[in-house]
Amino acid sequence: CGLCRITVKEGKEHLTPIHTGELTHLGSVAKILGLRLACQAKLTGTGDVRVEVPEVEDVAARKALKAERLRQARTSGAGPRRR
Repeated sequence: CGLCRITVKEGKEHLTPIHTGELTHLGSVAKILGLRLACQAKLTGTGDVRVEVPEVEDVAARKALKAERLRQARTSGAGPRRR
């Protein structure tokens, strides 16, 4: 699903190699940026691994704010009008 996306900051040599399924979710620049799916990146031995976990975005709240801005723009006459 791609929801467990992380960025490996250090220690990628201690993780299993990235595979095509991960690249499908993450995109072609995943290797360059150090992106991995936490559910697929398994430890292969001992060593330190440092990751960055992105903040979870509340998509429903973002959509509600956008809808409210559009409503306000329509009522104030500032937004584009449909004919």
